Amino acid sequence: MNTNTKLLVILLLLAAGSVWAYTDSVSRGDRFALGQKLLPNLNPDEIAIIEIIDGEDEVLLRREGDSFTIKQAHDYLARNDAVNRFLRDLLDIGLQKEVGTGTSLAEALEIEPRTDSTTEIALINNAQQEMVRLRLGKTFDEGNG
Repeated sequence: MNTNTKLLVILLLLAAGSVWAYTDSVSRGDRFALGQKLLPNLNPDEIAIIEIIDGEDEVLLRREGDSFTIKQAHDYLARNDAVNRFLRDLLDIGLQKEVGTGTSLAEALEIEPRTDSTTEIALINNAQQEMVRLRLGKTFDEGNG
């Protein structure tokens, strides 16, 4: 075997290893891990708008400097401690148990399609881009969230 053939084999092995390492690292974020945070990379300082839809009720909080105002109440100041507690609780959500996937599970938990008991939360940044949108439905029989 000449030198060029050996180099070509080594190059192919390195390329295959590189592709395997990349696909493994990309899919790793989708794996369930007990205690893993639901929103590990969310920076609360980047949140400009908080939209909460609970059944027919909708509340829109918009950041004005260091505090949030409630748009439906003519820009009345929201309690900072309550908004901070809400964001802290949202960031503290950790994964407890993998429940499953599929449309039948989403319907059973009343996540999709939305019902009157579904709460939808959207966090939007200054560029009007959605950072996170999540829905809270009925609790799972063996869970509390």
